Amino acid sequence: MKTVFKALVFFAFWQGLASVCVGEDALVVLALRQFQIHGPSNIHLYLYSLDGTLKKVLTKEPGLNDQDPAFSWDGKTILFTRQATDNAHQAQAGKYVLDLDSGTIRRYDPETSDEWYTPWDTADRFDEAFSEGSPGWLPIDANSYLSSDGKYRITRVPMPQSDGHTYNLAEGGGRSVPIASFPGFMPADQLDGYESFLVSNGSPFVTSGDFAAVFLSHHLGSSDGNQIWGLDLNAKKWTKISENGALLYHPPSAAGIFSDTEERYQMLGNTGHTVNCSYLDWWDAHLNRHRLGPPFSYFYSAAIFHNPGCSIIIADPDGS
Repeated sequence: MKTVFKALVFFAFWQGLASVCVGEDALVVLALRQFQIHGPSNIHLYLYSLDGTLKKVLTKEPGLNDQDPAFSWDGKTILFTRQATDNAHQAQAGKYVLDLDSGTIRRYDPETSDEWYTPWDTADRFDEAFSEGSPGWLPIDANSYLSSDGKYRITRVPMPQSDGHTYNLAEGGGRSVPIASFPGFMPADQLDGYESFLVSNGSPFVTSGDFAAVFLSHHLGSSDGNQIWGLDLNAKKWTKISENGALLYHPPSAAGIFSDTEERYQMLGNTGHTVNCSYLDWWDAHLNRHRLGPPFSYFYSAAIFHNPGCSIIIADPDGS
């Protein structure tokens, strides 16, 4: 079972000058396993827009898992790997290219093809891991943090007669107020004083253009994992990102954030069985959620394409 302490891996690729890789018109190809009530649940590819609209189901062959999608530099085709899940489909395993307009699929041979795809054919890749418990997102470990623009400060405040702590937020050098006083947060009687902000690159603040947020983890227990909460610093409003944990990634210069969101113990139809699901969500600048994927699915990897020569690969190496 995947937990919030496992890391996602992200690869960002640029050709020429760096540009914003995730815009409102971005296309996302996801490798997802949608759990089936009857029969095997294979991994297939789906094409989504960033607002959560399903554009096309790209692959749906039984007996095959299609993973690791990567866009061509012009965004017109996708390279992916295909694995067989039974002996009858072993001959179909390998690398393939899918044309988005026509839907045609053909084999891809990196030794003879002059097409360039990532991440297979370039050594100039940028990768970082972002998750709680990894070198990216970590529980807060300092008493005070100031945002890079100097606008916001978070201060950790010890709780009287307790080993726990709470937090205050100040804006523009003004008065500090408890973060729990902002609307949308969990009830006060659920706070235990051990909540922690998540820190990336030495700061809990995630800002870009109109996007400004901080994210906090609240531990529920070994069975339910960690709740993840996001505070929109502009609207001063909390949003629950996940009930059971989430791995977060903020692409450079993007006005929003991705989360690999866990939802555990989901009832699968009337079977009496439950499944642990994982979804790729896009949270826009106001922390409105846009879910990229069908219900009862498990997220494996995604390729995000926006501008020519600019794409992002998101992969969970522990998703299986």
